[in-house]
Amino acid sequence: MKKFFIIALVAFGHQTCFAQNTNEQIELVPKRFFKDEAYKKCGIEMTPTQLMQVFKDDPKMTQFVKPLALNYAGEAILKAAGGILIFWPLTEAIYRDNPNWNLAYIGAAFYLVAIPFQNGFSKRAKSAIDYYNSGYKQASRVSFNLQIDSKGLGIAMKF
Repeated sequence: MKKFFIIALVAFGHQTCFAQNTNEQIELVPKRFFKDEAYKKCGIEMTPTQLMQVFKDDPKMTQFVKPLALNYAGEAILKAAGGILIFWPLTEAIYRDNPNWNLAYIGAAFYLVAIPFQNGFSKRAKSAIDYYNSGYKQASRVSFNLQIDSKGLGIAMKF
């Protein structure tokens, strides 16, 4: 009985050692025709909501969760409102003679306003993925700015 217990304990302990590999890389799957950007971890494609959930569960990624969530929520709300405002006059056009096309114009404007939120989410998600994949080390940022000083016009590089 003792041997069986020891063998079971060793086998169980051996499997839990292999189950602790939590630092799998997250890949960015590029946009495809009629499909948004996706994220891949362990061979499984994740939606932006699932990506935020992965970051939310990780205590070292809390600085990235709130900006990602705000950009995603802003984009989702504006696109939903835009979709409703665009399709309301379209369905009205089927049943009535004179739909209010101003609603469709406002809906298109909502969609246009959602584009910066979408770009902001993509940019912040890329930086969060880089931070996650580098082992929680902040990557150095180099920026080039056009600057005027006493010696004239030049390009300034900031680290």
